[in-house]
Amino acid sequence: MLDSIERMLYTVFRAYALVIEEVKQMRIDRVTLATEMARREWRYKRLAEVTGLSRCTLSAVTGGKTVAPDTAIRIAGALDIPVERLVEQREG
Repeated sequence: MLDSIERMLYTVFRAYALVIEEVKQMRIDRVTLATEMARREWRYKRLAEVTGLSRCTLSAVTGGKTVAPDTAIRIAGALDIPVERLVEQREG
């Protein structure tokens, strides 16, 4: 059963990667990130554990630095929200 869940998660994450492949860098919506973390009562340490990202990377994210699509996908997956909801929408 775990193997099938892993395959499903890989498929979902790969689909997200293909959807946003043309975007080289993006910014995380910090309000959405903070809201979703508060809803789960998570601190950055917990988000780092779940995503496998360093707290330094997460600090850069909250500081407004751009991130690679893979990073956005990992954070959105950990928070169980669509990646489109997590990233800032570009004007234009």
